[in-house]
Amino acid sequence: TLEFTSGKLRKISQNTEGNTRGSLDGRQATITFEGADDTESTSQVRIWAPNFVAWWNMLGETAQGWRLRIPAQDTVDGDLRVGTLVWANVHAFGTPYAFGRALGQQHGVQVVEAEDRTYRTRTLAPSRRSVTISWSDGVPTCNASGESPDPDYVKLSDSSGALPVASSFDLPMTLRGLAEQINGPSLPVIYLPRLEKGPPDATTLNRRRDFLVGVIDSDIQLDTVQGDENENEFIRVASVRIREIV
Repeated sequence: TLEFTSGKLRKISQNTEGNTRGSLDGRQATITFEGADDTESTSQVRIWAPNFVAWWNMLGETAQGWRLRIPAQDTVDGDLRVGTLVWANVHAFGTPYAFGRALGQQHGVQVVEAEDRTYRTRTLAPSRRSVTISWSDGVPTCNASGESPDPDYVKLSDSSGALPVASSFDLPMTLRGLAEQINGPSLPVIYLPRLEKGPPDATTLNRRRDFLVGVIDSDIQLDTVQGDENENEFIRVASVRIREIV
């Protein structure tokens, strides 16, 4: 949806790649919308994304429940629609995954080819994305286990009350525990490749590259490269794939 400074709303039919800031050089994005009547002011517009992620840091506060409040407003379709709503905790990785992240795009088209090489297609489902990550370089767990553990930790905010969200050396164990908690592909997860450290302690992500809602459809395999069991193991985590839910 496009929102103009006059408050008019128009539905986007298509767009090209490119930047949306007129002050920048290079490739400019072109947006085509429906219902144009030559009264739209194009000096400044807002783009409503159909999908987004809103995350915030609780800063040590707890709650028994959450309420979603949507203020009264106009929309281009005349109503408000929620397809999928996912409430979840942020499970931060204390150890970044290795270089070589793989991004996939799988089509949902069936192709039937005849003996004379002619073929026909039928669209069965929308395309979906996937991401595959791994800790192929290995993760040292010596500071997270043994007789005197002293793990470093990660925080997502420097604000008062912010708590640590992950240990730097227990990634293999927590990843396996996460897979057990959601029972593999039974429950959805949201892949967030990057989170900026606060403050600010609340952020909205509305670009497709910034998140992926899907399920973990691969097994979690941990390979000990060296070290003694449960004492000072150096563990490699095999590829973990998250496939998008569309």
